Amino acid sequence: MRHEDYLSFFYTGSQEGLQVDVVPTWYLFVPMQESTLVDEVRGRKKQPRITGIIVLYQTVAGAVFQQKQRAEAREFAERIALYIQNDQLRRRQIRSSDYLKQLQNISTAFPTSVQLATLVTTVHDFASNMVDVSSMLITLYDRDIKMIYEVFATQNGRPVDNLPENPHAIPPQDRPVWWRVTQEEKKTLLLDLTHHELGDYDELLIGTWGDQRKAGSFLLLPMKMFNRVIGSLCIT
Repeated sequence: MRHEDYLSFFYTGSQEGLQVDVVPTWYLFVPMQESTLVDEVRGRKKQPRITGIIVLYQTVAGAVFQQKQRAEAREFAERIALYIQNDQLRRRQIRSSDYLKQLQNISTAFPTSVQLATLVTTVHDFASNMVDVSSMLITLYDRDIKMIYEVFATQNGRPVDNLPENPHAIPPQDRPVWWRVTQEEKKTLLLDLTHHELGDYDELLIGTWGDQRKAGSFLLLPMKMFNRVIGSLCIT
């Protein structure tokens, strides 16, 4: 690609005040594509994902990129893409290992004598390390006395005071939407609140943790013990 074509294609602003110390004569664009070799070996077709673009340019008048140079550029682009992919896999394995350690710490707390405030705080810290959490609400259901308890909440990153020590008790008939989603449908609920019609799930978005209807997204995860839902974890 010539310099004039490069400017007309990539530079949409006014070119009058544009100053270039060295004007390239030719550009070569080499996409860095994600390797799909493993998928091909397993007989699966996968569209390669573009992880970046390498831009090379010539500054010698009349010089163009020869076929050998183009082949070498593609080879180096493949190497760089493979390095990036391996680094992403390594980081993912490290994160998974950290998550498993935190989950193990949570699970080992159940057989011991542990305060509810300590346990729900640990759950909050674990979830916050996994995703970007603005607000959180942990709700439990007591089947013996048939009451819903809001035991932990944060609003815009700040914990709601004294909630673990004095949880809010709510009868199921006052939370019909929560009951339907967690006890009847038993499903994960993910809402994009920027494109969601208000009204249907307002019950889940308003309450102890403030008004979350203007948040970007909402996620409700049922907390299960075997095939029973014992509560929910809601985050925005």
